[in-house]
Amino acid sequence: MKKELMAVLVASAMLSLQGCGDESKSDKVGTAAPSLTEAAVVSAVGAPVVKRIVKQGEACAISRYKFSRDTVGMTLEFSCGRTNISWHKAEGESASQAQAGQELARRALAGMSGADGAEVDAALKGEVFRLKSLGRGLKLSGSCKSNNCLITISGEVARDSEVAKSSS
Repeated sequence: MKKELMAVLVASAMLSLQGCGDESKSDKVGTAAPSLTEAAVVSAVGAPVVKRIVKQGEACAISRYKFSRDTVGMTLEFSCGRTNISWHKAEGESASQAQAGQELARRALAGMSGADGAEVDAALKGEVFRLKSLGRGLKLSGSCKSNNCLITISGEVARDSEVAKSSS
């Protein structure tokens, strides 16, 4: 009886182990999200880049994208494990341009977080973010002060090959 019971236990253990290690990475719980790229975030904004600047910073290359000729547009900056999104509040005579900049900021944040970019609206309403987790290993900090808004997302974003070449 003991031998039969042992044989059943061994057989069931073998069956439960069958196929272990065959799962794809996407099926496993707790694996990293697909890599986020600079090009994908810029594309998620859905507006033409008016000006792109790439320069060498102290520790790495910095790439800055401006999405409007107006002063109150939106700017996206990638640098050393962080991404800055800056825009202006819709106030005064340039309110319509600022609203367009706010929408672009929402899209940029949505492209990074995979959500809807609602933190842009929360910042406009006075919320101050301090290392809020966005998923994908990203943390968000920032707020609006006066009529200027800045959100910084900490976390790795794969850089464009042209930018990577200029930093080496």
